[in-house]
Amino acid sequence: MKRSIIISLMVSLAVKASACAFEESHNNYIFSVYQGCDLLDHAYEQTMKNWQQYTGNQEMTWFDADAVRQAARKKGDQAMLNYVDQLDKYLDISNSVAYSWDYPSKEELAERRAKLLAIRQYAMQHYAAGNLRQQHALLYMRCNMLMEEHQENISYWEKTATKFADSPYRVLMRNIYAGALYHSGRTEESGRIFAEHGDTQSLYTQFYEGRSFEAIKREYQRDHNSLVLPFLVEDFAKNAQEAYDSEYLKTGTEGKLFIRDLTKEECRQMQLFAHQVVKDKKTKDPALWKALEAWLIYLFGDRQEALKTIEQAATMKGTEYTKANAQVLLSYIRADVMPLGPDYYKQLASDLEWMEQKADANRTQHDNYYQNFYTGVFDRMVHQVLMKKFTDGGQPNVATALLGAYDEMPKQFMWKQQGQQGRTDPQSPWSQDYSSELFEHLQAMTAEELQSYLAYLHRGGEGTPLDEWLMKRVRHDDAFYEEVIGTLYIRQANWQQAVNHLQGVTPEFINRNMNITPFMAQRSYTVEPWLKRQRLNGSQQQPGAAFVTASQKLQFAKDMMQMEAQYRMASQTQRPQLAYNLAVRYMQASYAGDCWYLTHYGTGVYDSTLDNEIDMVAKAKELLEVAQGVSDFKQKEKVLFALAYLPIEPWREVDYWNDRVTVNRSSQQYKALARLADFERRNAARTSRYVSRCDVLKQFMKQY
Repeated sequence: MKRSIIISLMVSLAVKASACAFEESHNNYIFSVYQGCDLLDHAYEQTMKNWQQYTGNQEMTWFDADAVRQAARKKGDQAMLNYVDQLDKYLDISNSVAYSWDYPSKEELAERRAKLLAIRQYAMQHYAAGNLRQQHALLYMRCNMLMEEHQENISYWEKTATKFADSPYRVLMRNIYAGALYHSGRTEESGRIFAEHGDTQSLYTQFYEGRSFEAIKREYQRDHNSLVLPFLVEDFAKNAQEAYDSEYLKTGTEGKLFIRDLTKEECRQMQLFAHQVVKDKKTKDPALWKALEAWLIYLFGDRQEALKTIEQAATMKGTEYTKANAQVLLSYIRADVMPLGPDYYKQLASDLEWMEQKADANRTQHDNYYQNFYTGVFDRMVHQVLMKKFTDGGQPNVATALLGAYDEMPKQFMWKQQGQQGRTDPQSPWSQDYSSELFEHLQAMTAEELQSYLAYLHRGGEGTPLDEWLMKRVRHDDAFYEEVIGTLYIRQANWQQAVNHLQGVTPEFINRNMNITPFMAQRSYTVEPWLKRQRLNGSQQQPGAAFVTASQKLQFAKDMMQMEAQYRMASQTQRPQLAYNLAVRYMQASYAGDCWYLTHYGTGVYDSTLDNEIDMVAKAKELLEVAQGVSDFKQKEKVLFALAYLPIEPWREVDYWNDRVTVNRSSQQYKALARLADFERRNAARTSRYVSRCDVLKQFMKQY
């Protein structure tokens, strides 16, 4: 059985926190001075390595009691077998406490205690000697922890366990000891140990109700260089940022834990206090306090003053971590406050280069996870500062390139880690290129704006150091950009320009890169959508299910250009049929058509006409109105049926929650259905089966 060995010393406490939900608001935290999760995490990692070494299984990432037993039997290690049996029993109890949603009954509590007493008795008999001495001692303290016998753990640590040799088990025992101190009211000592261990969860638990300006002031007065202060200062700075973001950027706190509301007045008090701490010269880390002062001024005061203050902080002494934090804040504030110009471009390029290097340096050799503190800072800087600054400054192409660099960097990191040559993630056949922020930004542009950006890439920017930095990180792929430009022109029914840009996009590019390929390969824009739906099952929609031999978008643009030219030159008698054929194509290419991929890159129930797109459904209606002039009965029937099919002003609204239907008699669809119903009544003997069997028409006629 595989288990996660969790010894959270606060396992029995209910910690208040916001619910975890993801919202990509880019309000990543900028202030980071507490370098936690080192000693305790290392202890956990080392214990797992010990299990790996014992079993010979280097792939083990969770404690696997069965695997350890199997290895112990092969070694003839009865002591290990006995220990694992007892540890497994403990984990059953520990996990039931940590993960159960039900309150235990009095009988269940008594049964749990009896089991823990038995395990503790076993541990007491074996921690005096032997190869597993410290493991048994840790098991003993774990049992005391779950039974809330904190004084027993304090006494055992201070009299016995503190004398053990350094080991990961000793670290874990000391952490349990700190929890016992906390429960016994010795919070100054427990806080110091939690801070030394990097035990952020326990620090949040201990200080949850006491994270405030007054609490930080008291802790500083108790010990000017308390190990807890970096944690408390960072927490305050983060909550100040949340207060600013919520008020000015309208971002939420979804997915973030331990958020505490701060007032501007409390932030002002903290700002003045941080200034005084530096002035008093009693702290060994003035960079910490000066950076806090600068950040609070930036959030709620004069940003020019904030820049001067953070420049001072960057020159002050402090830990390596607090000095790096001051440099991060300097880069961020400077990016916002300095005016655009040659000095700005040079400085920003230097700052972004430094930040990228720090991001790389803060990953372990085998770390496949891109995101860390420095990438988060870059994320916020791009989204909350730089894009707006450059757009407002008349340089939208630089703004787009910054987003492109942000978008590309994690992909390039992933490809490098996996030794890839192509752009597709080998773990997924779906292309990531059409589900990124950059792509959403590009397809919201006008075609002319995107052409301007592509020209900017072709000339390598404007020759600034920032452009030079960006050109090494953004995507350079003409086919990708030309395909999007061509699609933007299709949205505008500018067929000639669409052809110009799509003719260089090969079937090979489409098949290799585009998620819409299976739809494009198995659907046709010549099919009348009101007469036949081109449905694809799940397997038919998957990448690789079908491939194209030509660009359907290109052919569509050519066909439309030719057909509209014919329509403009046609006689009055020819026009109705040509209008109908054009209406078929406009409807298919709209968000509501089966060939939505001609203008869109995805489909959903809430789709609608985009801001940079003509209303193709309305265009289809306009053409169908012309098509009503046809003399042929069957064709006239098709036209009336098509007009009733169009999703313009639905004829009724259904409230499924309240089981209520509201008929909109003034809507366009109601009027179209009325014309179709009248036509069907007048020509009942001649009506086609697709009309007489239409469920929507039947529902309509019940109340018509």
